[in-house]
Amino acid sequence: MTALDDLRRDIDAIDDQLLNLIDRRVEIGREIARAKGPNGGPFLRPGREAAILRRLSQQARPPLSASLIGRIWREILISNLAQQTAVTVAFSGGDGVHLLVRDHFGSSAQVTPLDDTPAVVDAVASGRVFLGVIALRNDDPSRPWWRHLLQMDKPSQQPRVISRLPFFANGGALEAVVIAGFDSDASGDDISFYADCGGAEADWQIHEISGHPQDQDHRPPAGDNTIYLGTYPQPLSQATAI
Repeated sequence: MTALDDLRRDIDAIDDQLLNLIDRRVEIGREIARAKGPNGGPFLRPGREAAILRRLSQQARPPLSASLIGRIWREILISNLAQQTAVTVAFSGGDGVHLLVRDHFGSSAQVTPLDDTPAVVDAVASGRVFLGVIALRNDDPSRPWWRHLLQMDKPSQQPRVISRLPFFANGGALEAVVIAGFDSDASGDDISFYADCGGAEADWQIHEISGHPQDQDHRPPAGDNTIYLGTYPQPLSQATAI
């Protein structure tokens, strides 16, 4: 047996160990879901996922890049989530947004394209899908993405932002947000969206405020007409202004 054969046997042994570890990780995820019970909150915790990816990215050593680590662990995380609930994702915005969705939610998600942002918001608000993804930029500057979150008959029906994509820099200009019928958990480095709906509709504004509402030092914008739109973990990419 040659030295090359020995190296290949080592790789096979490592692959077997990796598979066993992934199986164990998925089983622990099931145990956590059972321990939480039916009223233990949403299965998806974007803040927890972001904290995991940040920690692992800091440990990445060449030739492994942070984005490669992210792609591998995103597949693991979503595969684990899919064992607990159906990961159904609606999106609008064409092929570019579709690529963001697939990069973030991997092969386990059931992805459905819809015609526009209102259709995505409605699908999430009605519970037809678990998550929605909408581009930050659209073809109608008079009706930016966040205004569609304010069109619900009741505030309790309003989906909230829970993530911002891409989480890892990909060299592209396209960005999107993930919306859900529940709030994101704190990641330790978060940004919160608030809409200022005072005055005429043309004067409505959106604010990005550092922190999570759970943070003791978090200070939302003052005003009786301020509406909370959600919180996302700060990506490891450079986010552009909205």
